[in-house]
Amino acid sequence: MQFIQTSKENYLRNVRSRLADIYTDNELELNLQVDYGAAPSEIFRNFAMVEDIHELDKKEIYNYAIAIFGVLTDIKEENNNKSMTEALQVAFSFIEGYTKDSQTQVKLFTLLYNVFKQTDRYRYDIFCRLLSFCEENNCIVAVQSNLLIIDQIANQWEITKEERITLYKRIISILIEEEKLAAFELMLKTIKLFGNDEELTTANKDLIIKTITLALEHPKLTQFEYLYNIAAVQILKSKKIEEKIIELVHIFAYEKLEDYTKWEESNKDYLEASGMESTILKNKILYLSFFSLALKDRVITFDKLAQTVGISKDEIEEWVTDAIVNGIIDARIDQEEEQVIINTFAQRSSNLKERVEKTMEDFNSVLKKIDA
Repeated sequence: MQFIQTSKENYLRNVRSRLADIYTDNELELNLQVDYGAAPSEIFRNFAMVEDIHELDKKEIYNYAIAIFGVLTDIKEENNNKSMTEALQVAFSFIEGYTKDSQTQVKLFTLLYNVFKQTDRYRYDIFCRLLSFCEENNCIVAVQSNLLIIDQIANQWEITKEERITLYKRIISILIEEEKLAAFELMLKTIKLFGNDEELTTANKDLIIKTITLALEHPKLTQFEYLYNIAAVQILKSKKIEEKIIELVHIFAYEKLEDYTKWEESNKDYLEASGMESTILKNKILYLSFFSLALKDRVITFDKLAQTVGISKDEIEEWVTDAIVNGIIDARIDQEEEQVIINTFAQRSSNLKERVEKTMEDFNSVLKKIDA
């Protein structure tokens, strides 16, 4: 039984014929012998590794790739993982050997990626190779939009948890410089994948600590209760690993300014060695204290705010303005009445905010019924 049906054989003969014309136009000699009755993997190798193929211009090479990448579907139908893995290596060599234009190479990787179904694990292999190519050739911008939604993309692939973690850690290292918030979200997703696996958690404790540190230092990150209660963080706590920073997360999740001040007094050496700045942490805990006020009342007097966060009334306008600029709150300042009117604010705990607001709604509803 032949692997390639007559219609496919005719198609490939036409591809070879067209390639011969292109070689002639480019004053090249085509040396391509094909056994059309051979296995698809062998046919693909012959077409992809033909001599001087990388001398073609970018339009010709792209059209040629469209023609020959279709053979990969025949290889996949054989359900032979070894043959497909070898064929992908040939495809990678074909793409990476075309060094005239990196943008065309990215397009070729994309073309190869789209040969396979959304759920196919070969998409994972191709994406990882594309990611390496973009890193090596300083063109990471070509896949930047994909990196920002990698969790959605990876959910479609049939890959192991370990493969997902490895990929996420690679992408975190890329995003952390320019896209800190996106990196943090992926960090959270990664450490959640550790689940209750103590060995995996301990092996990746550096990533967990980096996640906590970023949360503590970044002005727009405030959901510490969620972070503190992730299983991996609780495992570090129970095993007394990195105790100081776990204590700090607990304070930022549940405690107040005075609790942080006490912790800071007792851990000055640790804080200095960690590289975290005391002023940033103090300002962050002040914001969190402010959120506690905002949960109770959306109109806060200057006096109450100054008393809660430990600043003078003269500093309030600048302090609130910084919070607005950093996206922590949406508010306006009524200087005449000396009040801050809160519209929305970041959440110290998503669950806490929802619980409080729901309770207030229920309470107001009961009052309305009584008044009626």
